[in-house]
Amino acid sequence: MNWTLAAGARGCLALIRLGGMATTQQLHGQTGSMAVHTDIAAARELLAHLGVCDQAAAIDCRRVGATVNGHAVMRYSFRPGIMEALRPARMKELLADMVAGRATRKATADAAAPPPRAQTALFDHTVPAHQRHDQLR
Repeated sequence: MNWTLAAGARGCLALIRLGGMATTQQLHGQTGSMAVHTDIAAARELLAHLGVCDQAAAIDCRRVGATVNGHAVMRYSFRPGIMEALRPARMKELLADMVAGRATRKATADAAAPPPRAQTALFDHTVPAHQRHDQLR
């Protein structure tokens, strides 16, 4: 999934500020975001990226009713143990930096990860396509 650091941090911080459990409307009021579910999905990805937990175990989402207009009312909550993992001041500082745009994915990624290999053979236009395909075998 394509996720953004700012959206993930925004979703995490909003849930923390609201005590670890909030409805879509409460999260919208806290963040101003019109895409609350997307922010929560990004928060799940961010927590997995930071090594707090795996993506599926981060934030629970349950339908708790419907509005007068028939729109679903969803309640999001951290699963057990997630709030405790986010309590250290360093984690909250990192999330605040992400919301403010002072941190990037690269800054939070493991520095020991090897860089991706370039696939230059696929894009060498000096060699005809059928020969490029043969070179890759």
